[in-house]
Amino acid sequence: MDRVSIKERGVLRLYTWWRRFRTLPVIEFPDALNQIERLLICLPADPEEARQAADVIPELIRCLQAESAIVLGEQSATTSCTLSEEGLQVITIGDTDRRWTGSPSSDLIDRVVGSGLNVAVDLSLQMDLLTSALCLQSKAPARFCFCGPYRALFFNIQIVLSDQTDPLNSEIDPINQADLLIPSLSNSPYVRLLHIVQRMTGHAPSPQEST
Repeated sequence: MDRVSIKERGVLRLYTWWRRFRTLPVIEFPDALNQIERLLICLPADPEEARQAADVIPELIRCLQAESAIVLGEQSATTSCTLSEEGLQVITIGDTDRRWTGSPSSDLIDRVVGSGLNVAVDLSLQMDLLTSALCLQSKAPARFCFCGPYRALFFNIQIVLSDQTDPLNSEIDPINQADLLIPSLSNSPYVRLLHIVQRMTGHAPSPQEST
């Protein structure tokens, strides 16, 4: 389960209140995953998890057919990864990019979101308030994450792994939740997420490739 501090609980309650007065658009498939000009991928903060997550980034970009992609992460995460795909921009989270509440600064939002994003993918297994809030404020029509408590406040597509529980079992009830819950069978959570996105976009690997 995601570890949430007392301060973060207070911030999450504010997001819950905010959601009560916002009607979010319904995702339209497959249109939401077509013609992706700008893709945001958020790395886990843990360097080892970031290295594992980075292994699937090139194929994730290819299956989404994104024209350009931004990879965002803490310095310990981005420096531990080899990210050399063409059209890939790496943005490192600096000391001033996180507000005292844990949410992203206005400067970071401007640097990442720019003229807009089509899809946002948060590869963090544990919820990070900064990347979660950034994905929401990007206004990307499709926002992916792993399933977990509080995630429905920020994301509209949650990937359920076999050892995860229903996102409705949360201390804060999500408002107008519209999550896509899909089971997966591989060992690495990042490979499993990739295979699910591949199936959603019609680029699923053959049985020989997925074993």
